[in-house]
Amino acid sequence: MTVDPVEFGKLIQALSTITTEVSTLRSEVSDIKRQITSGKGVIIGLLMAAGGVGALLGEGVRSIFK
Repeated sequence: MTVDPVEFGKLIQALSTITTEVSTLRSEVSDIKRQITSGKGVIIGLLMAAGGVGALLGEGVRSIFK
């Protein structure tokens, strides 16, 4: 069995390309995870603020009609 040097070179180049692509995808997935995590924090903060405003309004309305 002989190995064609040209075909072997093509395989090595393809492997190098795949390795680069996997590295790029890992980096992009990491960035997406970071964005999702920071987005969750913003949403939780907004919900807490809305809850606080709702509680203040509720107390204000209750004190008016008391």
